[in-house]
Amino acid sequence: MYKKLGVLFSVVLCVVMLTSVEHTYSESESLEGVALEDQTYVYQNKSKDSKQLKGYNSGSILKFKNQEGNWYTAVVILNNERVSGYIHKEDVDVITTEQKDLTGYSVNHTKVYQSPTKNDDHWKSYAKGEKLYYKTFSEQWYEATVYVNGEPKTGYIHVGDVDEPTQEPTSLSGVGVKKPTTVYDSPNSNSDALKTYPSGSFLKFETFIEGWYKATVYLNHKPHTGYIKASDVDFPTDQPENLSGVGVKSPTKVYALPNASSDVLKSYQSGSILKYQTFIDGWYKATVYLNHEPHTGYIKASDVEEPVDQVEDLTGFVVKNQAHVYSKLNRSSDTLKSYGQGEKLYFQTFTQNWYKATVYLNHKAHTGYIHKSDVEIPVEDQKNLKGYGYDGTTHVYSKPSKQSSPLKSYREGSLLYYRSFMDQWYEATVYLDGQAHTGYIHRHDVIDHQAEQEDLSGYAINESTYVYKGTSRNSKKLKGYSYGSKLKFKSFTKNWYEATVYLNHEPHTGYIHKNDVTLGEINPKSVVNPKTKYSYQQMIKDINELESMYPGLVSSSVIGQSYDGRDLYTVKVGNGSTKVHINASTHAREWMTTNLVMDQIDTYSQAYVRNSKVDGYNVRDLLNKVSIYYVPMVNPDGVMLVQEGAGAVSNSSEVIDINGGSKDFSAWKANARGVDLNRNYTSLWDNVKNDPGEPSPTNFKGYEPMSEPEVQALSQYVDLQNFDTAIAYHSSGEIIYWDTLAEGELKEDSRDIADRLSDKTSYPLSMTEGVSGGHFTDWFLFNEFSPNFTLEISPFVGPQPVPLNNYDRIWGQNDSVGLILAEEALKLD
Repeated sequence: MYKKLGVLFSVVLCVVMLTSVEHTYSESESLEGVALEDQTYVYQNKSKDSKQLKGYNSGSILKFKNQEGNWYTAVVILNNERVSGYIHKEDVDVITTEQKDLTGYSVNHTKVYQSPTKNDDHWKSYAKGEKLYYKTFSEQWYEATVYVNGEPKTGYIHVGDVDEPTQEPTSLSGVGVKKPTTVYDSPNSNSDALKTYPSGSFLKFETFIEGWYKATVYLNHKPHTGYIKASDVDFPTDQPENLSGVGVKSPTKVYALPNASSDVLKSYQSGSILKYQTFIDGWYKATVYLNHEPHTGYIKASDVEEPVDQVEDLTGFVVKNQAHVYSKLNRSSDTLKSYGQGEKLYFQTFTQNWYKATVYLNHKAHTGYIHKSDVEIPVEDQKNLKGYGYDGTTHVYSKPSKQSSPLKSYREGSLLYYRSFMDQWYEATVYLDGQAHTGYIHRHDVIDHQAEQEDLSGYAINESTYVYKGTSRNSKKLKGYSYGSKLKFKSFTKNWYEATVYLNHEPHTGYIHKNDVTLGEINPKSVVNPKTKYSYQQMIKDINELESMYPGLVSSSVIGQSYDGRDLYTVKVGNGSTKVHINASTHAREWMTTNLVMDQIDTYSQAYVRNSKVDGYNVRDLLNKVSIYYVPMVNPDGVMLVQEGAGAVSNSSEVIDINGGSKDFSAWKANARGVDLNRNYTSLWDNVKNDPGEPSPTNFKGYEPMSEPEVQALSQYVDLQNFDTAIAYHSSGEIIYWDTLAEGELKEDSRDIADRLSDKTSYPLSMTEGVSGGHFTDWFLFNEFSPNFTLEISPFVGPQPVPLNNYDRIWGQNDSVGLILAEEALKLD
């Protein structure tokens, strides 16, 4: 019932005195006020704990009398009887008896409420910055008249929703900092812009209301009143301070206005020493001379850096390959002097990124500057540390630089004592000829003695994997383990594990070289499928898998590239010092020989790990004494051409021309350039028969010996290895060629081995005398002076690849050929 202003409330007045900020009320003066609380109560006694006689909604107009203390007296009607009560002074807002006309501006979305409470409906609302007219009403409310549908309505505006202009405006001048700085037509940033000024413009205005200044602008030569947001301008300091600093921007510019988009009066090289004054936030003021005339300009604060207040003398070391002392604080400036990595330098603090130093040139002192990133200052509180040499040989250097000379060196695993020094370096004391010397150890060359060790397990991958007393293969062997033995150990240094072994029931700490064990489980299984059209890609995949499956036993490398850029692989099986060589697929259509030798590698590896036999041969025993070096595919371009056609090589149109226009390459023997690789070796090259004289699918020996990259790679590889004997696999015809060109003991040894190979394969022997030259075996004989053999697998099938259904017969005849060759090589030694 108390929501509308027209509703009257029954109240009775009592005598009391009220004093507020604006009014002093006499005792017993009758007053009116606005209920402030959601429920403003009249209490029975002067206590909020006493009985509540009656309650009124927020905004209700109440009548009461003033009284001393914190209470007003009031009369309420209860059951048609007048009852005296008390209203707490904090619960009502006294209405003024002398209203004044006022003008103000909406500070937000300002509402004119129907009663003096924000809980009531409103008559009207005004946007931020609108000019409003109203009267004083109470301490918290103004009274206003608004028109609704043409009729005047009395309403109320909360004092916090309007701001009144200052009564005595102060004239000011400042700098626009907003891009752009706008003068609005009302104190509202959403209102229309009368005029805009670039950031950095100097503006005049006067105080107005909180958050806004009032300014006069001229449009078409007529003055207009406008408003500038206070946060859009800044005031120059009243007491400018003279400063000097270093230009850090390249270049450092002095602008015509405190605005980086304004004209540039002058530019200075990064590192220049500049003088200026404080001005506004983010900008300094400076004087520059143009044509000998002074001009005021402005420097962006972020473009300069001030030197430190308190200069400190420092000592540091060069951490870069070279540290320069520059003439200015700029790496592009002249270099006064340079120092090498690890050199000790003396300098002073200067700016955030630069030190100041004095250098002497021609006995004269010069001030220069060193970039902080080029030097490092040692720690002040050094800590005593100890650790182990981590990687190979650990050096103690004469300077904190690996380019300096070592004072002393220690073996990997040695326990060393040192001190904290710099980020990447420790400091150590070493003794030379009884004299103490200070040296430096790189932090990556040692591992802390308390570094957490990882418990590991692995398998021995050598014939005998030893646990050594020290971190050296030359130290005492505490214990040995055979290939495949499971071992437990801990991480230690880069190349060594730490292990505990028991000797006479006593534990001993020892060390295992990382190359002697594998962390992965050795689980032998068949990898190669020889009963398929075996491609170059499949060969690489199988080589990688075999190498991963049999660490320490199987390893591979690339010995060169083919004409078409394919890698030529060699695969080593075994750990013996005696070496034999077997190669295959020199001729493209004879790719079945790759199937055979890859099957041998797979079979021998499995047998080695299982310690089983192949065809009665003790594989582990043989391969611990002999290493077999295979080149499984000498001619990968040719093999891919036969298997996949002309699209397998980059010169597809050329090979089709060489093939007489045919796209059937099944009879092709040559490489991708049309050269028969087994006619291209130097030995007896002039004797090659049936040479067509130009690139051809078969028999072309090349325009000169050793012209082909495949032949060059294989011959260079063989020269390096110094093999005791060799086999070159070809097809077809089931025959063994052995070289009767040998003489004396070499011929006898060759015949003995040939007989054993013949006994195994049932292939008859054939002498090479009278056969065309340029062969690998001819070259091997005359170059290495060792027995060598050509084995032609499979019954004769003519100019085509050997059918896959011949493989079982081929394998049965050749499964142990590599082991026979190994055993015979041991006899030659």
